Amino acid sequence: MQNLQKWLLKIFRVSKVISLSIWKFTKMHIIPLVILLSKLIWKGVLQLYKLLSKKIIPFIYAFYKGLSPQNRKRLNISFAVVLILCLTIAFVLPNFNQHIGVSKSQKELDKLVDVIVTGSWEEQQDTVKEILSSVGITYAEDDVPQNNNALFVIPPELTLLTYDASLNTYGGRLTLEDLAYLLRDAGFPFKEGEDPALIMRNGVSAWVKKAQDDPKQDGSMAPLFLQAMAKAQSPSISLEKDDWQPQDYRMTYLEIHVFLGSILQAVREEETKTSMIDWLMPKANAADAAGTCSIAKDWFGDITKQEAAEISTFKIDLVNFLISELIGKGFDSISKEIGKVLTSVGIGLKVLKLAMLYWAIEVKVEADHAEIHKQGINEKTKEVAYKAIVGVNEEKYQQYLKQWNSSPVAKEIRDCFSFIGLPMPTDTGDIAADVENWSVEWDIVHGGGIHAYVGKNNVFDLPGQFQMSVKRVSKNKAEANFLVDIIEENNDHEGKEKRNIVTVRALVETSAPPALGTFLNGIKLGYGTHGSDNPVFDLLSLTSAIADVVAGWFQEMVEPEAYGFTHVVYHEVNPDQYAYEGVVRVMETVYDEYDDTIETVYLVAKGNIRAEYSVGTQHGHFWNVSGFASSEAKYSFQYGEEYENGCVGGTVLINSQSSHSGDASAQMNMRGKLTIRGSKEEGYTSELNLSGDNSQIIISRGTSTEVRIAQGCDYVRSSNWSDDVEYDTMYSAYFPNLYSLQMPADGVFPKQIKGSHQVVDGNKVTIWSWVLARVDKK
Repeated sequence: MQNLQKWLLKIFRVSKVISLSIWKFTKMHIIPLVILLSKLIWKGVLQLYKLLSKKIIPFIYAFYKGLSPQNRKRLNISFAVVLILCLTIAFVLPNFNQHIGVSKSQKELDKLVDVIVTGSWEEQQDTVKEILSSVGITYAEDDVPQNNNALFVIPPELTLLTYDASLNTYGGRLTLEDLAYLLRDAGFPFKEGEDPALIMRNGVSAWVKKAQDDPKQDGSMAPLFLQAMAKAQSPSISLEKDDWQPQDYRMTYLEIHVFLGSILQAVREEETKTSMIDWLMPKANAADAAGTCSIAKDWFGDITKQEAAEISTFKIDLVNFLISELIGKGFDSISKEIGKVLTSVGIGLKVLKLAMLYWAIEVKVEADHAEIHKQGINEKTKEVAYKAIVGVNEEKYQQYLKQWNSSPVAKEIRDCFSFIGLPMPTDTGDIAADVENWSVEWDIVHGGGIHAYVGKNNVFDLPGQFQMSVKRVSKNKAEANFLVDIIEENNDHEGKEKRNIVTVRALVETSAPPALGTFLNGIKLGYGTHGSDNPVFDLLSLTSAIADVVAGWFQEMVEPEAYGFTHVVYHEVNPDQYAYEGVVRVMETVYDEYDDTIETVYLVAKGNIRAEYSVGTQHGHFWNVSGFASSEAKYSFQYGEEYENGCVGGTVLINSQSSHSGDASAQMNMRGKLTIRGSKEEGYTSELNLSGDNSQIIISRGTSTEVRIAQGCDYVRSSNWSDDVEYDTMYSAYFPNLYSLQMPADGVFPKQIKGSHQVVDGNKVTIWSWVLARVDKK
């Protein structure tokens, strides 16, 4: 107790000394300075009063008095009009500092995108600001927007948005398919029973079409901008058409920001209006009152569940149209789902901003062949090499880091992150030191299996995974090479010339971005599963359940990726261009021999056939075959006999022979299928299957008998005799069904298809042969 009293006494004495020192300093320096400034201000006010009262006001009064009554009246009216206009601007007209009704045609937006891709750095940044402003997103450098509900971007963010968008031709952070699945995981109420990626594709396509129908309507800038960016990427796509897939549209950070921001700002439109009074006398930041991270919370575009529940519709009809397309419900039903829409879109924006926060590494893919002509069937396989160049853009990244310190708003957000323990962007030296741990994961995202496949000469880190480590080539750069084998043409450079694109993606995996999933999971363990009293969860408005979604998609978005392209030239036969015509023959022989009798039946058929292309699948190419055949049946019977016949002088051996023969023919239809299968490696084969109608024919069989006797001998029964007999036999003339074996073929559309086939079935032998020639139908 005595020690406590001593400490309190010491504190009192120190406080007294400090107080006296402060009072002395104030008395000697501060108070005299304040008195001096007050005297100067008062003196200035007196001088101004004298000037007004003795010179300016008398002059104005004299001037006014000197006017004629008519001119005085005119001056009074003019003064009243100016006063009314000023009051209107000050208190009535909203959005003095906002872009109202900004609209541009599709051609104008195409030009803006061209500036983003090819313009100077200043032009690029100004254009990005214009695009963001058109959807209600403000650029905040020195101060935050006066309305807390307005979305805004900060200088380092603008730098990255601009730089990433300038790489649109070969870049992309997420595909539209990825964005659809991100929103689904965040709880977006997509139409049930359908793939969210296809719903998104159809919805965006319809959204763009509707905006193009009337570019002047509110909200048209966002869809028209996305269309312009999709058109500028390679390969180019038109979002309003139906010939693209959701994975074909690669979105940069800017496109994702515009898409999500246009939805969020559509519910804040009325709240973001400000008057001239607010512009002239801006409100002070409420950072101190709301806490250290209030500006950062606004930067993330926070919308609480309570706020979302109070919103019943979007203020922009075009956004209402988009959402109704995505959720599969009419305008009247949107209010029931708008809370889920806003919450999930808000989560998507948080993932985007977190990913942009940790941007550092970029990647570019170069192909050694911008264009290549496919090899023919018997030519050597061609190869394309893609090089991924991974590194740090020193100039842009240093500018990015500097802006976190130079911009007052960015600095406040950075201080918030430091306060709650969220990792901040690191220096290039720290990033480059880890190059040896980087790897590139390759994939053929377009044209694989049709025009190209993963080359056999690649060396991957693990079998079955297209991932390889990079090799350092300088302080801040590394490389990896990927080989692609070109698939040969189906024929030897015949047919119409066509072009397509092989697209290769290089996804870089590094340890540079923070393991946000691990970071958030650690926070969950430290603060409990609900994240109570958790500053990070509070800043991001996260629940424990949604933290995993944010962490997973953050890692997906933050990993840099780039695309390489090769235009493939090849010839393709139009299925309607060629047909096959030719002849097929068949001979069937049934041979019976017993005792002294030989009986033979011959069936000979010859047909003219034509094959028309039907369909091509992964199992082969198929032609429908039709034709007309003539079938002829021949019958032959031979009988021989030897016997003794009495005659003068002894017994003589008598030889007797008889034969029957006949033929007939019939006409019949044929039908079947021609199939060609295979590949260059395995070889191509053809198969011909045919069947024909049966016809009943009558064979007239003639019989002749001849008896020979030895010379000089008398017959007991009769002398020389000969007897001819004819009779008819009903017989079937048909075309034996052909199921051919696989015959070698020179490609999918060979100039000639030929083959033969023999089947032996007991005493029946059937032999087919055919020759078909390719015919140009045009």
